[in-house]
Amino acid sequence: MKITLEDLPSELLIKIVSLLRYHDILRTQAVSKRFEELIRTSVRLQYIIELGVAGYVHNPFEPLFTEQRLRMLVEHQAAWKRLDLRIANTISMSGLGDYRKYDRGIYLRLDANTMPGFDTLDVFDLMSPNLPSWSIHTDFEFSNDCEVDPVQDLIVLPHVSSVQQGSSLDISVLSLRLGTIHPRASCSPIRVGFESWDMPLCTSVQVADDVVALSVYTHRFAHKFEVVILEWTTGAVKMRLSQPVDRVLRDFYIVSPQWLLVTSVTRYPGRLPAVDVYSLDGMASMAEAGGTRVPTHVATYELPPPRPEHVARIRINGNNAWNYHKSSVYQSVLGCPFGTSKLSSIVHLTLRLVEVLSSDAPDGRRQHVFDIFTPLSTFLGNVETLNEGNPTEPLLVPWNVWGPQSTRWFRDLAAIHTASTHGCRVIWPDRVWDFNRIDNVRDISRRENVSPWSYIHDLPTIIKGASVFLEDIVSWLPYRETYIQSPLTLQGMWTTDRLVGWNVNIESAFYWNPVDNGTSQITEEGLDVHLLEGVTLPPLCASI
Repeated sequence: MKITLEDLPSELLIKIVSLLRYHDILRTQAVSKRFEELIRTSVRLQYIIELGVAGYVHNPFEPLFTEQRLRMLVEHQAAWKRLDLRIANTISMSGLGDYRKYDRGIYLRLDANTMPGFDTLDVFDLMSPNLPSWSIHTDFEFSNDCEVDPVQDLIVLPHVSSVQQGSSLDISVLSLRLGTIHPRASCSPIRVGFESWDMPLCTSVQVADDVVALSVYTHRFAHKFEVVILEWTTGAVKMRLSQPVDRVLRDFYIVSPQWLLVTSVTRYPGRLPAVDVYSLDGMASMAEAGGTRVPTHVATYELPPPRPEHVARIRINGNNAWNYHKSSVYQSVLGCPFGTSKLSSIVHLTLRLVEVLSSDAPDGRRQHVFDIFTPLSTFLGNVETLNEGNPTEPLLVPWNVWGPQSTRWFRDLAAIHTASTHGCRVIWPDRVWDFNRIDNVRDISRRENVSPWSYIHDLPTIIKGASVFLEDIVSWLPYRETYIQSPLTLQGMWTTDRLVGWNVNIESAFYWNPVDNGTSQITEEGLDVHLLEGVTLPPLCASI
């Protein structure tokens, strides 16, 4: 007796089909009418499809039924396309400090009593209902290039000294809540150094689980930097990426303990900006002289070539926010049944072209600034292929192969610092840009206009080359622009597992000063933090 696949019971077919990826499930619908009805009516399969379309992943720590998960997911996606935000609570904080930083629900305020560094920072946990705050005092001075990870109760502070010397630098690994040595760190501070370094200066810190990445400049090569990857739990240096012979490194983003993105500019001739992909897999890395391993350069994605008289500088901003880390006690943040896949998150590149000896600029250096948005999957979408590549010959991807269809360019976004990114969305005080390619293409094919406040831009953006590039720049990554219906008059928006708006308030008061028999002015500075309702952001998962 011959038994075909369609002869199997529906329950068994659903179990088999659920092992497929969501786009394969969609293709399976075309096999027959039975498969089409089976997939259309199965809550389990519909949940897998909607997760994939939204760019989300399943949260195994949340024990909700599949029907509940699917309903919450559909409502969540619809809320982003009809944004109606409300202020649930406003918290006023006095003082602005000399430096402010918001990262993953934590607001940091630093006041400089002495220079060049800080020895005290105030910490505010904006995600807790009663807004706990505390101060961390140190017996050393640290820079404002610190990094926090509230999920791991971690803060990393690079040390600074009034007199730079030697061939090493120190970083301290502390508990974010206690300010003491982190309980999982075997030592603190951690000393990092190499004989080739001359007066090193740490200019940026990024954390990915148990790995810390540092960008380090040296006195001898002030215009260059290298990236050092170390384990903060042990203090051991895992890898060191020095300046390549054929390019100048500009900025970096550690995606995970396995992957590193670095922006660079090729040396003469050309000065071509690019994004380089490096593997941090120890098995695939080669050993440097002295035993330190180096990341494996697996791919280079070129950007459009500027005209020869321009100097290119390129920065990269990735996506952090909450993650499900093995050491976390917050693994079911707000009970969210799904999380944002890091691979589907957006990467923000800022390309700055400096035109030297410009006749219409007062100092002879006119600048052209371009902001470029592309999904992280553009660079890491086919991880298996990248891993199998030849380490001695990185994959070279020209701009016209990957760029036009995978990016969206904007010129002179003056207020870009007031926006934040979470997953595939860029969030402004008055609107949201959603770069979810699959969801946007599906809505276009359905000809769905969900709201007059929401519109999908699917026509190309053309930036004339003129005197800046050799050719015109064309980009047509679709994105949805959704305006926030309630005018909140915010100066900026922060994101983590919820939306937080903020305004800076500066008030002046006059009083009679009997000392000089005149009036004196007192200026009070403060920050109003607005906790917003109307949509909840799922945590951003670290796995890719």
